[in-house]
Amino acid sequence: MVRSSSGVFLLSIGSELLKGEVLNTNVLFLGRVLFEHGMKLVGERSVPDDPAQIHVALREVLEMSDFVITSGGLGPTFDDITHQTLSDYFYGAQESPIKNHVGKAPGIMFRSADRIVIALPGVPREFEAMMLKEVLPKYLVMKRRKLDSFSVKAVGISEVDFLKKLGMLPDPRNVECGIYPSLGEVRFTAVGNNLQALKKKLQSKLKDYIYSFDNSESFEQILGKLLCAKKKTLSVAESCTGGLVTKLLTDIPGSSKYFVGGIIAYANSVKENFANVPKSVLSRYGAVSKEAGMLLAANVRALMNSNYGIGITGIAGPGGGTKQKPVGLVFIAVANSKQTFVEKFQFRGDRERVRLLAAKRAFYLLWHKIKFERF
Repeated sequence: MVRSSSGVFLLSIGSELLKGEVLNTNVLFLGRVLFEHGMKLVGERSVPDDPAQIHVALREVLEMSDFVITSGGLGPTFDDITHQTLSDYFYGAQESPIKNHVGKAPGIMFRSADRIVIALPGVPREFEAMMLKEVLPKYLVMKRRKLDSFSVKAVGISEVDFLKKLGMLPDPRNVECGIYPSLGEVRFTAVGNNLQALKKKLQSKLKDYIYSFDNSESFEQILGKLLCAKKKTLSVAESCTGGLVTKLLTDIPGSSKYFVGGIIAYANSVKENFANVPKSVLSRYGAVSKEAGMLLAANVRALMNSNYGIGITGIAGPGGGTKQKPVGLVFIAVANSKQTFVEKFQFRGDRERVRLLAAKRAFYLLWHKIKFERF
């Protein structure tokens, strides 16, 4: 095997990881943080709380990277065997403690020749704090590559359409690119030299979808900042999303500066009596219709005296669909004091997926109208 002198390997220790009892979020965090600092996570392996298996794994991963971070097995419980196991493996090697800012178990560094192993607790908040405050600035700064990197996040577009609009990618020998879809969003990353041309191309061809070149903020936060900058307020009337839009907005500290409130207009009687959607409209067009969606957006805006209103109505499933109005059909409307726009969507997936996609798309429609159309 060829050892990587520029990458970091993560060895996750804990039988609970292999039993599916705990989600290993440390690997996600470490990969992202290393990338943001111009480094690379070259691999990850999970092993149970067994000294023999940990020894075998260490021997193999140290053939692939000269800098290994272990997570888990440090603490007071019977299965916390990492310290003793590593001490046995690195017999006679230099050992030093690493400060734990949010927990009791310190980390440990072992150095032998040109190899370094740093053991950290597996508890995510402890692992993350120690990486940011101790390991990165004190031990990994010397491994930083002289390469540029960036990560862009986009909404309202699939990864396939994102790549189609972007066109030809740079030579992979010079720039390493990656694209990672999630519900309603896409993240595109690049590492290499002279990335300004690629950034300019992204900003030109995908400006209608890219909301951030900073991986730290969510789209809801970006929308909130835009509303604050414009000194505008928002209210919502949602049916099939059942309060999810309101939750996502109010999850953000300080959202009271721009979010006024909402109506969960689930039953037709609530649409009629609280959101002022006439019974005649519901009878003629149905609760799931562009007409109902537009009235939900316009009326909640007027009722709550906000600058903007969002209205959502649809069929989240798994039941309730018809041939004319299938499961996943959603109408999303945005309104200001002068006009109301509505779009029809046919989302695929289970109930949770449909609701989340609807919420994300509602945010995208409002963001795009404000940012690009002087809405």
